Parts: sequence; structure tokens; C-alpha cells
Amino acid sequence: MKYLLLILLSSFSVITLSQNSLNEAVELVPDISNKRKTYSSPDSLPSFPGGHSALYNFITRNKKHPIIEHECYEGCCCHGRVTIRFIVTKEGKIESPEIVKGVSPILDKEALRVVNIMPDWIPAKHNGENVDAYYILPIVFRRD
Repeated sequence: MKYLLLILLSSFSVITLSQNSLNEAVELVPDISNKRKTYSSPDSLPSFPGGHSALYNFITRNKKHPIIEHECYEGCCCHGRVTIRFIVTKEGKIESPEIVKGVSPILDKEALRVVNIMPDWIPAKHNGENVDAYYILPIVFRRD
């Protein structure tokens, strides 16, 4: 019984030392993957110049429903909501747009095109300073 207790205590000590060594090694490695801090919930979100109604008008004026220009092909979804996530930089520029939830390749491509031609936004603020922040934007395509 004494031997079993001694073995268990020795094993626990080795595991603890190994874990501490691992933590120390990880702390010494600099984090180069995150070049800048991007907020997902800053004090105030980034906004389109003129507000939500101006954003809606911009999207409506600039999006082209690809199905009008092309025949609807088998397997293509002709309507739906494409959700895009992008970063609004502290300068108001849009960077790294990506499809979070797509509908079809043709509608996804059109939604990305519209986001990429948007004017500069009003940046997010955190603690009174402009910061980079994520923004999620749904773009709806309807068959009329």
C-alpha cells in the first residue's frame, strides 16, 4: 500500500512538473499570428456613413441579381441571405471580407463584390479610441 501511494505521488509530481515546463515554454513564444487587435464587441460598433438606411440604399442600388442576367441553372439557389463578415479598420477601410453563410457561388460572389465597393465606414470606438472591429452583414437576394 505504501508503495502504491509513493508511486501515485511520484506520478503526480512528474505530471505537475511537465505541465509547468510546458506553460513556461508557451509563455516564451511570442504571438505573431495576431498582428493587430480586432474587437468583436467594442464600445461602439462601426457604422456606414448615413446609418442603416444609407447602408440599405447602397446595397439596393449596387447589387445586381445575377439570376436576372443568367438563366437559373440546376442546383443554383436563386434567392436567399448571404452573410458576410469583415473588418472595419480604425481608418474606416473594409478588410478581409469572408462568407460566413453562403447561398450559392454566384450569389456569394455578388455579395462580396458589393462589400468590396463600399465607401469608408465610421470606425468602431473602444475606450474613446478608434479600433479595428468585426462587422457581420447579411445581404438578401429575392426572386421577384
